[in-house]
Order: sequence, then C-alpha cells, then structure tokens
Amino acid sequence: MKNIYPVSLFICFVFLSNSSMGQQFEEYTWTPDRALTSLDKAEADLPLLYLKRSIQYQYLYEEEGKEPVCYLTDHQIIRVNNDEALQRVNRIYIPTENMIELIDVKARTITPSGKVVLLDESNIREVKDEEEGGYQIFAIEGAEIGGEVEYFYTKKITARYFGREFAQLKYPLKDFSFTLTCPENLEFEFRSYNGLPQVTQSDTSKSFNRYTLHTDYIEDLPEEAFSSFDGSRQRLDFKLSYNSASSKNRLFTWNDAASRIYNQIYSFGPAEMKDVKKLLKVVGVDKLATAKEKISKTEHYVKTNFYLNENAGSEAEDLSTILRQKFGNERGLTILFAALLTELGVSHEIVLTQSRSEVYFDKDFDTWSSLNDYVIYLPDLGSYLAPYAFELRLGNIPSDLTATNGLYIRPMKVRDFTYPVAEVRWIPEPDHTMEFDNLAIDVKIPDDLSAAIIDVQRSFGGVQASYLKSIYEFLEPEKKQDLLEEMIEFLAIDAEVENVSLDNKSFTYQNWNDPFVITANYKAPSYLELAGDIMLFKVGELIGPQSELYQDEKRITRVQNTNNRSYFRKIQIHLPPDFLIENAGDIDMNVQVEEDGRVIYAFKSTHQLQNALLSITIDEFYNEIYFPQERFEEFRKVVNAAADWNKVTLVMKRK
Repeated sequence: MKNIYPVSLFICFVFLSNSSMGQQFEEYTWTPDRALTSLDKAEADLPLLYLKRSIQYQYLYEEEGKEPVCYLTDHQIIRVNNDEALQRVNRIYIPTENMIELIDVKARTITPSGKVVLLDESNIREVKDEEEGGYQIFAIEGAEIGGEVEYFYTKKITARYFGREFAQLKYPLKDFSFTLTCPENLEFEFRSYNGLPQVTQSDTSKSFNRYTLHTDYIEDLPEEAFSSFDGSRQRLDFKLSYNSASSKNRLFTWNDAASRIYNQIYSFGPAEMKDVKKLLKVVGVDKLATAKEKISKTEHYVKTNFYLNENAGSEAEDLSTILRQKFGNERGLTILFAALLTELGVSHEIVLTQSRSEVYFDKDFDTWSSLNDYVIYLPDLGSYLAPYAFELRLGNIPSDLTATNGLYIRPMKVRDFTYPVAEVRWIPEPDHTMEFDNLAIDVKIPDDLSAAIIDVQRSFGGVQASYLKSIYEFLEPEKKQDLLEEMIEFLAIDAEVENVSLDNKSFTYQNWNDPFVITANYKAPSYLELAGDIMLFKVGELIGPQSELYQDEKRITRVQNTNNRSYFRKIQIHLPPDFLIENAGDIDMNVQVEEDGRVIYAFKSTHQLQNALLSITIDEFYNEIYFPQERFEEFRKVVNAAADWNKVTLVMKRK
C-alpha cells in the first residue's frame, strides 16, 4: 500500500544554520580479527543463536538547502548449530526500497576450526520485486554447522522520519543495540513495546543528538496459534517530532496527517466531478430511494467493472484516469469512492489504520507508520466500506482492520471553508453472529449398514461468504463445481458426493451479503465400523476436522482471534431401529468462558433421542478478539472441546 509519508519535507529543513551543512558520514567498521565465540552448553544446543544485532541510523545534511539523508547500517553475527539453521542464513538480503546507494557491505564466516572466509562482492546480485521495491542478495560462502555468519551493510537512503525496528526474533538474541544520531535541530521520539527497554538520549557534541538503546539478552518468541507474532515481538517505533531550526511546533501529528490525507483524497475538481456524475447515471442511482441502496449499487458496480492495480504509476491516483481506464491503486480507489460519496451527498469519513495481524495501532504515539490501510466510515449508517477490497461489500471490511484503532478524518465546514478534523477512534469488530459457518445435517443408515447417507446444507456468512462469492464468480463451470464439492468433502475422507448445488448463483448488490449456501448429499462408509453385534458410528467426524490446542509449552502471547465467529450445527440421525446407543451421554459437552458477566467463548452440544431419531445441536462461538495470556487455559478448553467432540464415537449395540 502507498503510505502517506511526505515525498518532500523541504519546508521543515530550509531554515538551518551553516554549522549544519556539509556534514560527513562516519564510516562503520567491525572487529578486524575475531575468533569463534565461546558458548555454554544450553547455547550450543540451540539450532540458531543471534550473538549480535546492531542497527544504526545516521542523519546528515550533506548539501546546503537540501533535506538530510540517512545512512542505515545493519550488523549481525549468527551462530548456526544445525543444517536447518544453516539454510536460513546462507543468503543475505538487502532491501533496496528508498535506497540511494549501497555504501558498504562485508560478510565473513568463521568455521569451527577457526578458518575465516570473506565475502566475494562479485556474488552480489540485484533482484527486482514489484511489491517490495527489490533487494540485493548475496550468498554466504564457507558456512559450516557449528560456525558463525557475520555481515553488515551500510546503505544511503532517503531520510526516514518514521521507523520501526523489531528486536525480538524466532531465536534468542544475546546483544541488541540501536543508535540514531542526527543534527542538533532535529529531535526524535521513541516508543518501546512488549518489554523492550526505552531509548535514552545523550548529546555527544554541540552539533548532534544521539539516541541509544542496548539490551544484553532478548528471548526467542515462538509463533503461536491464535496470536499476532509481529504484534507480540519486542520492537521500537520512532518518529521525528521537532525541528528547532524552523519551528517550535510538534511535527507530524495526527492533525498534520489528517490535513495531508484530506488534500490527497479530495483533490478532484469540477471537471472530474462531471465525469463522476456520468458514472452515477450509468449506475442508475437516481431510481433508488435510500442512501444505503445508492451506496450499495454504486459500490457493486465499481467492484465489478474496475480493478486494483498497485503496480501502476501516478495515473492510478488521478481520478480522471481512473474513471477512463477503470483501474486504480489503493489510494486511487479511495479517491474514487470519496468522489462518488461526495456527489451522492453521503456523509463519510476517511479512516486510516494498519493490520492488527502485524502490529497494534497505538493511539498515543502519532507515528505515521501506522497509517497504511484505508477504509471509509459512513456515520449515518454506522457502517464501513473497504474501497479496494473487491470481494467485500458495504458492512464488511477486512477482519484484520477491525478491533483496532484508526485515524478518522472528518470534514468540517465553517462558512465556505472545509477543513479536516482528526480523531483516533476504535474500529469495531462484527458480532460473532455475522461471521458463521453453519451445518444442517440429516443422516440415514441403510439396512445393510454399508455407508452413512448424508444430506447436508452448509452456509457461510460474513467476510468468508464474500470471499467465496468473489472466487465463484470468476471460475469456469467445472471449477465452480469443484469448489462446491471441496466445501463438502472436508466432512469425510471418503465422501462420495452425488449431488451438490449452490442455492443462489446470482450475486447482486442486493444479495451480496446474504449467506453463501451449499446443499449436497453424499455417502461415507468411513463413519461406520461393524464388529459382530456392535456398530461404531463416528458422529464427531460429521463436523469435519477442528483446530487443536493440545500444547504442553507455556503460553507466551495473548490470544488474538482473526475474527469473531460462530459454528452452529443441527444434526439429525435416523438410527437403525434394532440398535441401541450405549454412550449417548458422550455427545453432551458444555465449555464456556465468561467475562464481565457475559459468555464470550463457548462450545455446547446437547442431544435428544426420540424413538429412532437422534437430534444433536452444537453451538460454538468466539465473541472476543483479544484474551489475556494468563487466562489462555480457559480459551484452550473451548477450542479443544470442538476437537474432542470431533473424536466422539457412538457405540450402538444390536437389540
């Protein structure tokens, strides 16, 4: 996504004293001769150990009247103790986004015998990456198990005024340091997260400010289910907050961001709006009664006739070009929807946030690093719209952009002047009833007991239903059938699907948010096992495989669900009349988690047996995104209840 970071901040740096000009870069060096590091037994048993990581930012004014540049150095020493670890570090990648020049790169390996192999710089090659901006890559030569890989690179980049560095890794780190130096007129602010020590400032001269952070040991962080790995890592965010040479005012505030974003989004004029009116006439909104209908039909038209192109140039943000060529990037499509909503007279607010699957939006630290993804809030409807998420419609936005904060930009009109008002507010997550995967199952067991015969209806709601619809729309007929069958076959390893159909095959703006409903029937011999007068019926497998959290390790991170969701299953089993169930009580489970007097997670199954009809109801739901690590065992029991139920087998004995 294109961020809102300023392309030019010249106005912030033009009023400078001559003492700040022509500053020289301080070259980074490593220890020329270094022996293999001695490890204790516990360290030697680790597959990989980061012995050192040092990150240095050096801001300099190299030319009078110009913005500063930045020299970024990353230095790492890594011990590799097995083959898998060796494979992880045998190539080094240097990101080239915003890079002006690669100043220096050095690498060496130290073998267990003490042999040192230096990098052959002719092995460095550049790889272009359309999304990430590319990188340079070089292979590490001479690395051996039990040895060390060491490298550093320094690159000259366009100055970053917002940054983020992750200190915690998947393996332990013995020594971490961060240093930022800058001319004395520039003042940075820092925020440490998840236990990382705070940055301290020390003025090393009259010309520079120096900020440092050091910690001797950072534990490894495992990737855990139902968690945000990056959001849980120790990290450092930083931003430029003051430039005493030009102003005493704080820089890059939320209000500054709102002003910049507002000017970027609402840059269209009378000529563009004339074309917007033409588009709305094609859509046919004049015949609709309510604002919601007009928005829904307009959104559906755009998302079925325009497309997202993140690799396009500046034309992807020009409204006239977007209207003519029917494509835009994320910001461009946000501009398009802002223009359409403006023409429709619909009150709306632009919201910027970032995926909580990455890091959590900190409303108290106004770094623009958090402003990565656009959504639009419609206050009169109390609803949200995702302008470039082509699979979603009004009321549904990507789940990872909910249950977090966002910067809301509300236009306020005073007389003839409109200006933006910034406010950080919560983006609410939908209730669990909005996102569901439900099953209605009817089971018949024939007299020959050869296979269970199942009629099933599977219905999806919410974001998942929208994704399925968007996929289904573009598939060839035979692939559409394959997709539907896959949605049923997961219920049994040997499912023989005989008939499968989609209840509603036409998706319009009026029914896009309706459930995606599949109806099918199939046979599955694997549900049944016979042993003389005993029949085993694997009733638990009717709900398909379930997530499991059977872990012995201590939980490290808090729970973070992808979304709130529910699974409601209604099962009816027509039993052979000459069999009796001996363990019907195994069906019933009730595991719940309460918070503030309400049930937030639950798995509850009950049954009724009348004559030869066994009716089972299962209600499973998760209605809280975050849950503390200290109470993880409660959450785990609910998840495992579903997995345990999946293993329930009914024992039926012939009368």
